[in-house]
Amino acid sequence: MNEGDLIALLNDLAALVHEHFETEERVLREFGYPHFKTHQAEHDALRGRLTDLLYATIHDRFDIAGLPQLARDLVLNHVRDCDLGYKRFLARTSL
Repeated sequence: MNEGDLIALLNDLAALVHEHFETEERVLREFGYPHFKTHQAEHDALRGRLTDLLYATIHDRFDIAGLPQLARDLVLNHVRDCDLGYKRFLARTSL
């Protein structure tokens, strides 16, 4: 994979993450999730880390060592530590 491919991949990932978080936040606001601000702050932090990684890649300062941890934080830790809380909330809420 060359640098251009990596930048395109990270751009696609950033777009997917942004769309996912925006949709999730809309649902949480709509149903009055009591921990919305904390959850949104977690999203903002993850968005920032992804943006920083993309910026570093564009400016030839990409550090491959940070990518696996960011992937774990986005996929595993966020889902396990944050999303399961609202799952229980929404299950109790009349949809």
